[in-house]
Amino acid sequence: MTGMQGILDPIILGHNPFFGVDHLSRGRIPSRQARLSNLTTVIEQIRLASQLGARGLMLPSGDRVNPLLDALRSEPALQEQVHIYPQIPDAGQLSSRATERGVVGAVRDLLQEAGVRGTSAMAAGGMQTLISGDITRLLRTLLDLELARFDGFQAPAIFLHPVFTDLALGLGLEMPLRTYIDHLEARTAMRPAFCTLNLPLLLARFEE
Repeated sequence: MTGMQGILDPIILGHNPFFGVDHLSRGRIPSRQARLSNLTTVIEQIRLASQLGARGLMLPSGDRVNPLLDALRSEPALQEQVHIYPQIPDAGQLSSRATERGVVGAVRDLLQEAGVRGTSAMAAGGMQTLISGDITRLLRTLLDLELARFDGFQAPAIFLHPVFTDLALGLGLEMPLRTYIDHLEARTAMRPAFCTLNLPLLLARFEE
């Protein structure tokens, strides 16, 4: 990824409509999925938004985003115009796997799949870290694996998913948030950002 200093884009497109998610109306989901199931349509939506000045695009980090990223890579001019804001990690993918395989099993699966995708060195290191029980180091490895798929895109900031931001806030856990901030600033020079459904509490904790 290419880091970008300065302010964030004033308008950042949300990714939910592109993946058939609608938190306001389940009834609209089938029509949205039908309309946006074609990647050509999605690319045209992103192109139109960019032409109108909305050049920020937030995207999840799970496997479902890979076809869209590949489609953007096939459009070099559009890829240059659009600023991608990764939202990590993919909460839906992690939670569903953790339900089936347990937390350790879910992390092990993600590391094994990362090796298949070509990030075997990071995956191997993560597996050793999982065995050793070094949670801080494991978090750093998982962050790197999540971000690897966004290589080549301009990213002014990387957002932590609200599920994890608010879970850390609610439990009073400082270590995950500090690890997230320190690792991004040290390794990628990316601006760490946060999605939250409890902004007053987040601001208060940062003030503390």
